[in-house]
Amino acid sequence: AGELGEGTIAIPTDVTDSVQAQAAVDQTVAKFGHIDTLVGCAGIPYAQRTIDRDGSVPSFDWWRKTIDVNLVGMFDVVSRTASAMSRNEAGPDGERGVIIMTASVAAQDGQIGQVAYAAAKGGVAAMTLPIAPR
Repeated sequence: AGELGEGTIAIPTDVTDSVQAQAAVDQTVAKFGHIDTLVGCAGIPYAQRTIDRDGSVPSFDWWRKTIDVNLVGMFDVVSRTASAMSRNEAGPDGERGVIIMTASVAAQDGQIGQVAYAAAKGGVAAMTLPIAPR
């Protein structure tokens, strides 16, 4: 975080833990008085085919973990940050902060073994516009 500069903070956070996500938002507001920007780029890759080579169905733990981090965790952090931003003083155009959502080309062009990753990133792409205020 020191290399990022004075106006930044790095808080290691498990985005699948709502308590940690809220604590990260609260720590940021405590340090700076507000949050102006969030770059949402949570992502873990997990390569797993839909079925194993022998035709058996693998455990779904990999699927749940990938979706929990890449999609559910992303939404949780975005939602909590947007709530904090809603208390910011409005700028000249009414803006109160910026949230940058990142997904992946895998959302449209997933590769073999990327089923959970592609599904999660597709979900991130799909939720971006509905999240944006109009």
